[in-house]
Amino acid sequence: MASSAVIGEAKVVHTRAAGEAIVRLRDNDPQLNDLWLVGSGINDAIAQGLSDALRANRHLSSLQLDNNDIGPVGAQALAEALRENTGLVKLSLQFNPLGDEGISALAKSLQHNTSLRSLDLFHTGLGIAGVAALAEALQGQTALTSICLGGNKLASPCVAVLADALAHNASLVRLSLPANLFCNADAEVLAEVLARNIGLAELNLIGNPISEQGLWALAVGIRENTHMTLLQLTGRKHCAALAVIHSITARNRLLVGLPPVPPGGEMPLISAWCA
Repeated sequence: MASSAVIGEAKVVHTRAAGEAIVRLRDNDPQLNDLWLVGSGINDAIAQGLSDALRANRHLSSLQLDNNDIGPVGAQALAEALRENTGLVKLSLQFNPLGDEGISALAKSLQHNTSLRSLDLFHTGLGIAGVAALAEALQGQTALTSICLGGNKLASPCVAVLADALAHNASLVRLSLPANLFCNADAEVLAEVLARNIGLAELNLIGNPISEQGLWALAVGIRENTHMTLLQLTGRKHCAALAVIHSITARNRLLVGLPPVPPGGEMPLISAWCA
């Protein structure tokens, strides 16, 4: 009982904090630039109030709403706010049940927004319909330079859609796809895009079942790309696979600082950082 009471009190405190934040947003408080409402009990109804306050706010630049209970209705409200807001630069919605419906609404709003640069949709119930909507937005005039679609169990059909979008987008710099289900064939599709895309500099594929065959394909793609600065992969990659990534540095001078190939060992993490 005591434990339940403490949890209940915590929820009240968090909800009160969200209410106070909404008031400050509505008043356009110039001191409120970064709003962190992670795990604050925000549901669709509270998200609606937050969105109404966000519409005309010009000072908030970063909004983190991770680990809440914002569903499609709340996402729709946020999307409507993004159509009018001109100050928000970063929006994180990790671990909210937005679903394809909510994410599609957010994607459509990006076509009318000129300020948002970073959107984090990790573990938000994203599927092929939501990916298609985001891809359409990316092919437009979106200002986004960074997007995270990790933790959504996305598979092969989504890669083809994303690849087509990247082929027509030069503004996205960072694409984060960790903890999905992309395989070697998907790596090959992405490699073809990397060889041609002139904007993408960072690609995160940590936690995807990509083996040596996929690494070979990525190496070839990056070899033709002279501006790639960060590649992240993980899994039980053998030394030969790591050697493949090392081999591309001779052509791409930006990809440097790779970990050495251990004799007979395995690398749990392969990263290539720009010096």
